[in-house]
This record gives sequence, C-alpha cells and structure tokens, in this order.
Amino acid sequence: MMDIKLTKRQLSIFLILVLAGVFLVGSFLLSSGVRRKVTVEVGDHDVELQNFIKGDKSKYELITRLEDINFDSTGEALIEVKYKDKVYKSRLLIVDTTAPVVQTKVLAMVFNDKEPEPRDFIEEIFDYSEVTISYKEEPDFAKNGEQEIYLVAEDEHGNGVEVQSVLRIYDIKKAIDMELGQFSEIGKHSFLNEIDYDLDIITDIDTIIGSPVGSYNVKLSIDGHILESSINIVDTTAPTANVKEVETFQNIAVEAEEFVYDVVDESDFTVEYKYEPDFSSLGTQEVSLLVIDQYKNTSEYKSTLSIKEDIEPPTIIGVRDIIAYLGKSISYRTGVSVKDNSMEDIDLVIDSSKVNPKEKGTYEVIYRARDRAGNTTEKRATVTVVGLVVSEDEFNGILDGILKKITNESMGEKELAHAIYKWTKGHIAYTGFSDKSDWKNEAYRGIKNAKGDCFTYFSVAKALLTRVGIDNLDITRLGGATEHYWNLVNIEGNWYHLDATRNNDRKETFMLTDAELEAINKTRKNYYYKFDESLYPRTP
Repeated sequence: MMDIKLTKRQLSIFLILVLAGVFLVGSFLLSSGVRRKVTVEVGDHDVELQNFIKGDKSKYELITRLEDINFDSTGEALIEVKYKDKVYKSRLLIVDTTAPVVQTKVLAMVFNDKEPEPRDFIEEIFDYSEVTISYKEEPDFAKNGEQEIYLVAEDEHGNGVEVQSVLRIYDIKKAIDMELGQFSEIGKHSFLNEIDYDLDIITDIDTIIGSPVGSYNVKLSIDGHILESSINIVDTTAPTANVKEVETFQNIAVEAEEFVYDVVDESDFTVEYKYEPDFSSLGTQEVSLLVIDQYKNTSEYKSTLSIKEDIEPPTIIGVRDIIAYLGKSISYRTGVSVKDNSMEDIDLVIDSSKVNPKEKGTYEVIYRARDRAGNTTEKRATVTVVGLVVSEDEFNGILDGILKKITNESMGEKELAHAIYKWTKGHIAYTGFSDKSDWKNEAYRGIKNAKGDCFTYFSVAKALLTRVGIDNLDITRLGGATEHYWNLVNIEGNWYHLDATRNNDRKETFMLTDAELEAINKTRKNYYYKFDESLYPRTP
C-alpha cells in the first residue's frame, strides 16, 4: 500500500470538506419534496401548498398564510412548509411577464383643436402595474378625415403590446363670435366650413344668447360623436354718444362726463379727456373726449369748453337771529347753507367770537363765504342768550308726556308732524298775545296756559317737532302791519310749510308747498305768508 502522509493543514481542509458534503447530503435528504423556489405570475391567486412540494401534500403542512401575500404586486416572499416535525423554507417569486391588455376607442376631434394625448385613444387597460401609452408614429393632426393610429402600451416591467385605433378629424369651426347685445340666427351652418356634415346642435343656444362677454361651450353631434365648439360673446363695438358745450368759471374744473349724454353701449363705460383742458385760461377751447367701454372700445368726440370770469359772490341762505339758553350749546349752522353760481362747494366760516353763552345778552355772529374766484359774502345775525322759566329736564318731560298721548312708534315723519300740528292747533286758544323774547319759554307758557298768538303756536310746534327729531326752521312774515310766525319742516327729505295757528277761514295749513302757500296768501291778503325766500330751502 501507498503510504500517504498528510500535513495538519491538509487534514483540516479534508475534514471540512467531508463534513460539508455530509451536511449537504443530509439537507437534501431531509428537505426532499419541498421546492427551493416557486415562480408565479402577478395576479395569480390560485397558489396553494401543492405549488411548493413534490408528492403527496397530505404529508406536508403549510405554515405561512398565503392570504397575507399580495399577489397583485411583484415581489418575493419566504414560504414555510412543515414536514415530519421539521420546517423547510421555499422562495416565492411573483413576477410580471404579461403584456397589458388594452381596449381602444375611436377618437373624434375638431380641426385645429387641442391635440389629443395617446391615452385619449384608450377605452380600458388591464395590467397589474403602471402602463405608459405612446404613439408608434405621430398622427397627422393637420389632416381632415379618418386615419389609423398605432399605439404602444408598455408596463413598468417592460412588457409591451402594439394596438390600433382610429382618429377622425372634422373640419368645423372651433368657435364662432357673437357681438354683445346683438341677436343672430345660429344653426348648424354656423359651425360648418366647406364640408357639409350631418351635424346636430345638442346645447340649447337660447341659454347662451344674452349672456355677458365670455366663451360658452357648445356640444355638437356628428356621426354619433360628441364634439365641442364654443360661442364667444365679444364686445368690439365702440360706444356712441352725444356731446354738448360746457361752461365753467376760471380755475373751476369740470369732469369729462359733463360734456357727454345719451351714451349707448352694451357694457359699462368711462369718459376721459384725451388732453386735460386748461381751466385757468379765459375764453373758449376745443376739448377731445374719449368714451371708453370696459373692453377698451373707444369713441372720440370733440366739444367746446367756455371759461368765464366769476364775479358773482356766493349766496348764504338761512341766516336768522337765534335765541339760545344759558349754558347750552348753540347750533349756528342749522338751516344755513351756501350756494354759488360756480356750483363748487363753498366753505362757510362763522365768527361767533363775541357770543358768551354763559351770560344773558344779545350778541352779534357773522357768517362769511368765499368762492375760489375770491368773491365774498357776509351776513350778520344776533344771538340772544336768555334763561329758561323751567329746567330743560322738566320741559322735556312735559313734551314727552304730550307725545306719548298723541303718537306711537309705528308713525313715520309725516304722521308724527300731522299729530303735532293737530294737537297744537286744538290745544291753544288764540288771544293775540305772547312773549316773543324767547320761543322756548313761550312754548312752555303756551302748553301750560293753553292760549297765545301765532308765536305761541309756532313755539309749541317747534318744541314738539324738535323733540321727535324732525328738522325744522323758523319763518317770519316779511312786511305787513303785524308779525306772523310759522314752521318749515323737513319731511322725508323735502321741506314743507306747517302753520298750526288757528285762522277764521279754517284752511288746512299742513305740509304746504311754496305754490300752495302763495295761493292761500292771495285769499288772506295783508302779506300773510310773504317771507324772504332767499333765506330758506325750496319746497317740492
């Protein structure tokens, strides 16, 4: 025999190899019947124990729950199988080797419309992964009629399939325009170009006509295909207008709108100067006016601006002597206004520096108004500060007691004023005497004593009207042998005459206009209702 001597290193390697061989043979023998790897297609839900073994499945037990594995997604899972009290492992590979299943559809479009995407030709796709659709060859979208379309559908694992579809391009109008505010007959001919398709309009056009500027979709039907066009309601018509000459005073600007009237346009508009006039230069000058609607349609017109020198001073209306009460605030502006021929807003300056409201007496107050041209008006009045024969609180309590009896919360201004008019006329007996030094004191005496003259009626009515918040002014007769007093009241935004004084002719003198007052004045004579009209606002 050959004498074989091994080194320690060689002996160690030999023993390792022998042990490894024994282990592999043992493992093979022990795991015999369990597949090391099983591959299935994604979406295959019929996997069971038999897929992982060779032989009779009654001898094996599946430990892993197959219900917990997602077979609709590619991936790998470790499956455990028990055989003779030992557990063996098998790799489950879920793969995707199947091309997508694709169902296409015929696509119809309007010539020159937005080009469709490849996916627009797809009716339905079935695949277990994301699928991209692309054109095999780019369609000719500039060509009317029918053409075959070839598409490639490929999933994310590289499985692809080529499919075919049809593109039909109809040569109809993508949009038609309709002028705002104008009606036109719209039928299928409105959407056709040269080809006379058998076209039906699905949208109710009547719902669009009369709409504001904008684009409105219209659905059309050709060969069973639903196509979309649109009606564009546009405003391309410039406004029309009439113009007039305008006069103003030096350095008084006027707006461009004042030159223009009877503007006709279907949308909102503005009027502007093309070039700003020189309002400081006396004489006449031509102005260019731009009438621009909200869609920038513009008309230009010429007119004439005349600029005059202003030599007329403002008019101050409503200045009158005032009776005030010790320690009370004084309302200098009530019923006072300023007018000017320039129509500008004039500031009213009131000099009441000489008035001492804390001391009885008669004081002078000066009203001044100055227009932009420098014309000035000045009016003077007196303020008589007097004491009350009754306290303010007591007097208001007396008035509130009367008003509680003759009015209610549902009454408007006219009803309140009429109730006050009737009560005053009925409560006070005419004696021909009153103390005219102080209206409020006379109102108190008139209520308490129930007698007096026209000043008493006027004072009582004034007190009650003021208490209910109805604005009122004092009117005094101008001329005549005797004095006469009555009220001017502001009812619902308009001024009217109210005279609660009893008279032998028994005429109703409530809410009289200037014209009605003049008619009564002619019958009563003696300047009964003559007054300085420049001091008061006009009635309707």
